[in-house]
Amino acid sequence: MPSENARVNLTLPPDVISVLDRLGACTGAGRATIIREWLIEALPALDGFAKAAELASNKNIDAFLVMGQVLRDLNATSSQLELDIKKSRKSAMRKRIK
Repeated sequence: MPSENARVNLTLPPDVISVLDRLGACTGAGRATIIREWLIEALPALDGFAKAAELASNKNIDAFLVMGQVLRDLNATSSQLELDIKKSRKSAMRKRIK
């Protein structure tokens, strides 16, 4: 039974490999795992970028609306992540003081 997943081969610059290796050393994950997880997490934004690009290639002015929404969603997500990180840090600092 064939897999639904497709294998993709990439050639990456040395500075990207270096960062992937640093992350892998900290997390125990391999390069491919790190890249796969990033892409899976980014899928909603990538899909939005693809929709905007498709509209733009058809000279549809709504491409700007779609791109704007994608960027607003990314901004909201990153802001929420920042708040979560600050909360986690404060909690860790309180535990460290005790």
